[in-house]
Amino acid sequence: MFSTNTSLKEVHLEKLFLTDHDIEILVYGLMYNNTLEVLNLSCNQIGDYGIECLSEYLGKGPPLKKLMIHHNHIGNTGARAFSFKYPSSKIEYLDISENRLTEEGILDILNTLRKPYPIKYLFIRGNKLGFQSRKVIYRMILSGELEEGKIDIKVYKKTKKVDEKYINVFESAVDFPTILSCDGMYALYVDKNELSLPE
Repeated sequence: MFSTNTSLKEVHLEKLFLTDHDIEILVYGLMYNNTLEVLNLSCNQIGDYGIECLSEYLGKGPPLKKLMIHHNHIGNTGARAFSFKYPSSKIEYLDISENRLTEEGILDILNTLRKPYPIKYLFIRGNKLGFQSRKVIYRMILSGELEEGKIDIKVYKKTKKVDEKYINVFESAVDFPTILSCDGMYALYVDKNELSLPE
């Protein structure tokens, strides 16, 4: 179907309990399609192998501009495979929120966003962001690579009105004049100390 359809622009396959094997079959057809711009595979059971298969498709440089793979089971191994092929893609909108990514996987993805087709919208909440990934996000927003309002992480200005009962202080060599917020986790950088606050 995909290989012979010359007018297909969008495919929505969310909430169908698709597995890695299903994605492998899907990608086989997509490899020969030159028109698809939107692919929604959210709320399925796609894991690392499924995203590896999808990454092979992205490596061909298809016209796909919008990819939604949130609420799946993608981990760091899948994120690494994705990061190798992602720079060849034309994706401008990426939603990989609510998966099983940790600091390593998030950094792999963030470090590949600098490509010929810049990302316009990025959604990564619901994954485990750590200190390094928050630092990279902050710098990308500061440099204009990511725009506030087009990423599901907000940067809050520094405030002295912090309830001390919530503060845990960690030594840090970084001094950012902001609070980064992601999925209920806050990090306030003041005087080279990182203050982590629960929601």
